Amino acid sequence: MQETYQPPTDSVAVIDGAVEISPQRKKFIRERLTELHTKVGENYLEMGELLVEVKVGEYWDQWGYDSFDNWVESDLGFHRRKAAYLVSIHNTFEKNLNIDRSRLAEIEWSKLGVIAPHVDDENVESWLGVAKNSTVEELRQRSEERRVGKECRS
Repeated sequence: MQETYQPPTDSVAVIDGAVEISPQRKKFIRERLTELHTKVGENYLEMGELLVEVKVGEYWDQWGYDSFDNWVESDLGFHRRKAAYLVSIHNTFEKNLNIDRSRLAEIEWSKLGVIAPHVDDENVESWLGVAKNSTVEELRQRSEERRVGKECRS
């Protein structure tokens, strides 16, 4: 069984009305992402959540990088597109639509990354069903058909 990691309890403080993230929390996140990046397929939901925190908090700047994308490519060793997919998956499915991680874990991250731009409250169940039973290539084709269809109606 995989060990469950918990962030330090003293990670957030409010000082003069501004939220301050402790150096321990930032260190924890960087170390945890370094551990997880070699097994994205198994850890993509946690990675997405942590990547959002790094991006929004601009931790990469304090780590000496000039952009989030440069940090991802240098520190984690993968392309910014993968990071963008993981961020999108977290924001779309967990943050905005509140879909349980156990349901999302049944579907490959690459499939969720393809459908994320098309999902909303009304169609999420349909898209999750399609994603579960389709290949990534089939989903890309559907996504492109949907995009082209919207352009034709505009």
